[in-house]
Amino acid sequence: MKLIQQFYTEPRYITIAGGRNRSEAMLYDPEKVRNAEFDLSIAESTETPAYRMIMNDFLMQLFQAGQVTLTELLENGAFPFADKLLQSVRSREQEMLAGGAAGMGGQGMVPPEIAGALEQQTNPAVRKMIRN
Repeated sequence: MKLIQQFYTEPRYITIAGGRNRSEAMLYDPEKVRNAEFDLSIAESTETPAYRMIMNDFLMQLFQAGQVTLTELLENGAFPFADKLLQSVRSREQEMLAGGAAGMGGQGMVPPEIAGALEQQTNPAVRKMIRN
């Protein structure tokens, strides 16, 4: 801003953040900002694309190592499709539970292969409470 104040003496359009369109440009009027003062503060933020990429890579490594479930990955990751996929996973789990109970003649038993798959996707703390 200080450089612009010193260099431009006539009103003109200045592009902001490298924009190439006229609609992205702002009108600079030296008379309006002649004595403008401002403070600039720079702070760390985790809301950057680079940070989200690193976080997603780390979560994927944990998922591939079997340390987190698909549900935990989707809940904690910054994936653009996570909400929709998480809903699909949860509805499939509910269908598996409902279908398993109905398929066993109403006994409320879940087939071992389905129980194993659900147990793998369940939080370890919840698994411990269920076993006790």
